[in-house]
Amino acid sequence: MSTAGLMSPRRPGGQMASRPLHFIWLADGSGSMRVEGKIQALNNAIREAIPQMQAVARENPHAAVFVNAIRFADDARWLGERLTPVSDFQWPDVEAGGVTALGEALTMLGDALQPPLMTDRALPPVIALVTDGLPTDDFQAGLDHLLSKPWGQRAVRIVV
Repeated sequence: MSTAGLMSPRRPGGQMASRPLHFIWLADGSGSMRVEGKIQALNNAIREAIPQMQAVARENPHAAVFVNAIRFADDARWLGERLTPVSDFQWPDVEAGGVTALGEALTMLGDALQPPLMTDRALPPVIALVTDGLPTDDFQAGLDHLLSKPWGQRAVRIVV
């Protein structure tokens, strides 16, 4: 018996390219996160989640997983590059202080979830919001902005 029949068939054009999947942490760095060790819990939980995310990414070669983060307090800002492969991602500990600019963070995210970051081949992004309280800015306007974007509507949204 020939081994040719046991090999997987060749696909025209070679292997299928992996599809980008963006996982975005929205991390509350406001002053209230100092109470009862919440900021340490946030930092530890995300740092401990990264190896698990890396393992899942290795088991799913058809997805190219990128991890990004926005920290929000008095203002919102990206923590590092927006195209960081999960294999290279390292969590920078977040310090707590200030108010809770969640609306600004959601607006920034809505602006980012568009081309060139998001392509037709992308998988729905995953947004994980970790917060302990109420926003101090216009949260509804930020949420409306995010949900007005096609990728904001398709995103898997998790709130902790």
